[in-house]
This record gives sequence, C-alpha cells and structure tokens, in this order.
Amino acid sequence: MITLVALGLLLGGLLRVIVSRLVHAIGFDRHVERLGLGASLRGAGVLRAPSDVLGLIFFWTTFVVFASLGIDSLGFGGASAFLLAFVPPLFAAVLILIVGWLVANFLSQAS
Repeated sequence: MITLVALGLLLGGLLRVIVSRLVHAIGFDRHVERLGLGASLRGAGVLRAPSDVLGLIFFWTTFVVFASLGIDSLGFGGASAFLLAFVPPLFAAVLILIVGWLVANFLSQAS
C-alpha cells in the first residue's frame, strides 16, 4: 500500500508539472482571462494561475486513484465498492457547483 501511495504522489507530482507547463505553453491562462473566468476565480479566492489549478486537479485525481489501489491491495472488500459508489457522484456535484457559480458570477456582472 505504501508503495502505491508513494508512486501516486510521485506520478501525480510529475503529471501536475507536465500538465501545468503544457497548458501554460498553449496559452490556457490567456484564454481563461479573455473569457472572464480568471476574474471569477480570483473573486472566489483562488490565487493560483488557471494552469496551476488544472495541474492540481490532475495531481489529486492521480493520487486518489493510486490511494484507492493501495487500499484495495490491503484486501478490504468494501473499500472499492465505497469509492466506486461515492466518488462519481461527488465529482458530478462539484462540477454542478462550479458551473452554477460561474453562471451566477456571469449574470451578476450583466446587471
């Protein structure tokens, strides 16, 4: 389990750096600012660049996958079922929350 968690940390960190640099190189931050999402992120208290936020999302996703594999390797039968039942609705709820928040910010600026 420790090996899988450590591998998840290393691979997640490497993936975070690669994704952040790649999307920064293609001008992702510029496009986010042009769409007005950068100001919304700063208004919500997110002080990182959008490319860094995307890199962190990749880091945490990778880490959660490897941590769940590590828990699975211990032989607890319920751990996999719990993660499969809990994580997808959680991601859907967070996505709905983010989209709703962005729409509310957009509409508040229109008036």
